[in-house]
Amino acid sequence: MSAAAVNHLDLTAPPVVAKLAQRMLIVGIVFAVISVATAFLLPNGAQEFYRAYLLSYMDWLGVALGSMAILMIRHLTGGGWGMVIRRILGAAMRTLPLLAILFIPIFFGMHHLYIWDRPLDQVADKHLREHLADITKTYLTPGGFIYRAIFYFAIWNVLSFLLSKWSKETDHRGSPDHTERFKAVAGPGLILYGFTISFAAIDWVMSIDPSWISTIFGLVILIGEVLSAMCFAVIVERILARLADLPSGTTSEAALDLAGQHIVVSAGGTREPLDPVRFITNRSSGKQGHAIAEAAARRGARVTLVTSSPLRTAPDVMARITRINVETAADMEQALRTMESSPLDHPAAFVDGASMLSRTGRDSPLAIRLLRRYVTSPNPVEEAPAFKAHYLLGELLEKQGDRPGAAEQYRTALVMAHTFRRAQEGLQRVAR
Repeated sequence: MSAAAVNHLDLTAPPVVAKLAQRMLIVGIVFAVISVATAFLLPNGAQEFYRAYLLSYMDWLGVALGSMAILMIRHLTGGGWGMVIRRILGAAMRTLPLLAILFIPIFFGMHHLYIWDRPLDQVADKHLREHLADITKTYLTPGGFIYRAIFYFAIWNVLSFLLSKWSKETDHRGSPDHTERFKAVAGPGLILYGFTISFAAIDWVMSIDPSWISTIFGLVILIGEVLSAMCFAVIVERILARLADLPSGTTSEAALDLAGQHIVVSAGGTREPLDPVRFITNRSSGKQGHAIAEAAARRGARVTLVTSSPLRTAPDVMARITRINVETAADMEQALRTMESSPLDHPAAFVDGASMLSRTGRDSPLAIRLLRRYVTSPNPVEEAPAFKAHYLLGELLEKQGDRPGAAEQYRTALVMAHTFRRAQEGLQRVAR
C-alpha cells in the first residue's frame, strides 16, 4: 500500500484539541480536589489516597514511556507504519517533565505506601521484620529511593528531549537528515528504558510488599506500558478523526483540507493464475488502503484507488473515488505506468513505486523515470525526502553501469544531507 502525500504538511494540532484539553483540565482539577479531600476526611484516608495516586500515576507514566518506546522502535526499524500516530506518541512522550513533578507527592507519602519506610518495631511479622532489617540497610532506603527516582527521570527526559528536538527540526523544509541520530539514540535508549523501568517497577510498586518477589515483574510493566501507549494513540486518533468528520454539506476549511488534491492509493493483494481454475495469492485484504482512500475522499481529495478487492463505503464518498481494478502483478505494473503519465499533483507515490520495482528487480528503467520525475518536482514531501530519492536513483543508475550518473545523484543527496552515510558509501563505490 502506498499513498501520495500532500505538499504542505500542517503539523499543528487541530483547534478541537485545545477545547478538549481545557475540558479535561477542568475535570482533572475537580477530581483532584475530591481526592485530596478524601485523604483528610476518611479513616486511613491518607494511605488510601497515596495508593490510588500511585496506581493512577503508574498508568499515565506508562502511556508516556510506552509512547517513547514505540517512537524509538520506529526510528530503529524505519518504514511508514508509525506515521499516522507519531504526533500523538510524541505529544504523550513530552509529558515526562510534568510527570517528574507529579512524582514529588510520592516522596512525601513514602511512609504511607511502603512498610520499609516505617519503624521496624511496627512490623508484626517476625520473618518480614528480619528481612526488612537486612534490605533497608542496603537497597530499600529513603535516600536510595529518591536518588534512583531522580536518575530514572533524568534518563527518560534526556531521551524525550533529544527525540523531540530532532523531530521538530525535521518539520522544516530543507532541514538536515537526522535518521542516523535517531537510530544512535533509539538503540541505547531502548536498553536504558528497559533497565530503568524494571528497577522503577521494583522500587515503586513491588516494594509495597517486600515479602513478594518476581523476576519478571519489570518486563510485565514494560510490556503493559507499550500496549497502553498503543491503545492510547489509537483511541486519540479515532476521537480526533470522528470530531473532524463533519456532517455532509459543511464547507469547513479544516474538514476539507485536501480539497483540490489528487491522492493515489494502492491496496489489496494480487492473484497470479496457475490455470483457468487455480491461482496464487496472499492474505492482504486491502482494508487499510481502503480506509486511507475513504478518509482522503471525506476530506475533499480526488482519490484514485488501485485495488484487487471490493470497496464498500457511503455513496457520496464513493463518488469521489476513482477505482482501478487489478488482479495480477502485471495489472498493477500497468496501473503504475498509467500513473506515471497522469498529471498527479503530489508525486510522492512515484518513490514508493520505484522502491518496489527496485526491491523486486523489476523494470529498472521505469523506476528511474519515476524517480527523475519526482526529484524534478518542485515540492518533495516529508514521507519521501528528496535526498533519499536522489540516493535511490543513484543506486539504480549504479546497477545499470552508469557510474558518472550515479555519482552525480549521490553528490546531490549529500548536498541535501551532509551526513547521509549510505550516499557517502555509494559515492566511494563508484569513485573506485
